[in-house]
Amino acid sequence: MTENSISGGENVVICAFSLLAVPAVPVVAKTEMNVVVKNPEIVFVADLTRAEAPALVMTTQCELVMKNEPSGQSMTAAISDLKVVACPFLREKREHNVTTVLQPCQVFFKSNQSPSQPQTIELSISSLTLK
Repeated sequence: MTENSISGGENVVICAFSLLAVPAVPVVAKTEMNVVVKNPEIVFVADLTRAEAPALVMTTQCELVMKNEPSGQSMTAAISDLKVVACPFLREKREHNVTTVLQPCQVFFKSNQSPSQPQTIELSISSLTLK
C-alpha cells in the first residue's frame, strides 16, 4: 500500500493486490440413514365394504441402515418376527377366527457396492413355514 499526494494536498491511498487461484477442495459426500419400524400392522383386505371381509394381516419389526461414501454404498436390513395371519378385517371380529399363514421368521438382507468391485448381495431367511 502506498500513499501519494495529489496537487491540492489530498492524500490518495493506492492498494495493489493480486488474486491467487486456490484449488477447490473436493466435497466428500457421506450419508448415513438409520430407520427403525416397530410393530406395524399391514392389512391386505379383500372388500372394505364388509366388516367381516377376509384379510391378511402382517406384523413385523424392521431395522434398515443405509450408507453412502466415496468408497462405496452399503445397505443392511433386518426384519424380525415377520408373521402373516388370515382373519376378518375388523379387530372385534378376529377373536377366535385367526389362521396363521406365515409362522414368525427372520429375514436379513445385506448389499455392498464399491466403485472398483461388483455388487454383492446376501439374503437369508430363517425357518420359513407357510400354511
